Amino acid sequence: MKRYTFALFYILPIFSKIGTRKLQSFVVRRLPWKNMQSTLELVDGMYDTSVDIIKSRKKAIEAGKEVMDRQIGRGKDLISVLC
Repeated sequence: MKRYTFALFYILPIFSKIGTRKLQSFVVRRLPWKNMQSTLELVDGMYDTSVDIIKSRKKAIEAGKEVMDRQIGRGKDLISVLC
């Protein structure tokens, strides 16, 4: 965690207010800073997972109550746990 401290507390809060997510990702990918690259990979992974979960929830809602009940009953993702 120590290697991410500087980026988490000083760089990311400032950088997160500038531009869009795509622009931020573009700029960070060009920085020669391994810890920032690792942070970007973590953030991208969490973002992709959350988008997949939301899409599956929307499909389940459109499919009907039975599918939604079955999906929530499995409880294999964070959103199911929080509901």
